[in-house]
Amino acid sequence: MCKCCEEIQFLKEINKSTIPNVKRILKATLTSFSKRKGERGYCGFVSYKNYDLNYCPKCRKKVR
Repeated sequence: MCKCCEEIQFLKEINKSTIPNVKRILKATLTSFSKRKGERGYCGFVSYKNYDLNYCPKCRKKVR
């Protein structure tokens, strides 16, 4: 289990324990940042649509 899998599992456990009658869905968003060479901060970013988080993005194991 990688660090990303542990964090996803932790988020799922927290969501289960807070409000029992509410269905929680875990989504992932892909974001691309642009940075100019030699300058501080970002000059722009693009955010893509949300996807269901079925697999770990790092180790590609199925998320339970």
